Amino acid sequence: MEALLLLALSILTACQDWGVTLPADPLAERSGSCVTIPCSYTYPEGQLVRAVTWSQNKERIVELTAAAGQGYGKAERVQFLGDLQHNCTVRLNPLALGDRGAYSFEFQTQSQSWRSPRALCLTVSGLDQFYFWVHNYEDLPRGPSLQFEQGTTLSYGGNYTCTEWVSGTRLGYLAISPTTYVAILDSIDWYQLSPGPMAGFGAGVLLLFLLSNLRV
Repeated sequence: MEALLLLALSILTACQDWGVTLPADPLAERSGSCVTIPCSYTYPEGQLVRAVTWSQNKERIVELTAAAGQGYGKAERVQFLGDLQHNCTVRLNPLALGDRGAYSFEFQTQSQSWRSPRALCLTVSGLDQFYFWVHNYEDLPRGPSLQFEQGTTLSYGGNYTCTEWVSGTRLGYLAISPTTYVAILDSIDWYQLSPGPMAGFGAGVLLLFLLSNLRV
C-alpha cells in the first residue's frame, strides 16, 4: 500500500505543469497595515529552480537566488516568505501608498523562466484622520490648522491643544500636540507673556498642528 502511494505521488509530481497561483480577487488594504500575498508555483519534475522574483508594476522589488540568497530592490518592508521549491508568498509591512499597483511573480530554472500569466492588483488607501482643537476646555471645529481672521478679541487668548485621531483596518492611535498659549494684547505695548504666538487686538492668528512625537 505504501509503495502504491509513493508511486501515485511520483506520477502526480511528474505531471505537474508550469504555473503560478495568485489570489483570484484584488487586495485592498490601508496604509500602515500589513498584507501577505499568498502564492505558489509548480513546474515539471527534474527542473531545478535557480531564482525567484517579485515585481511591482514591472519593477523588481525582491529576488531570491540559489547562489546569493535574498536581495531587495527596495526597502526591507518587502519580505519573501517562500522558497526555491513551490512557495512564493510575500509580505509587505508596513504598507505605504506607493505600494499600490500590479504585482507579478517569476521563477527561473536551468532551462527556462516562467511568469504569472496575470498580475495581482493591490490597492492601498490612506488612514482616516480626524483633528479637533480644544481652547480652554472648549471644543473647536476640526482641522489640522486653526486660523482666526481679523477681528480677534481678548476671549481668543488662552491655551490651545490639537488632537489627531488616526484609524484604519488594523491600526489606531491618538496624537496630542503640546499646549500652546496665545496672548491677545489690548495695548500697543507688546510683551511676550509666555512661549507662543502673540497678536494685537483685532489681528489674525494662525495655529498649526505640530506634533512632538506624543502618541497614546
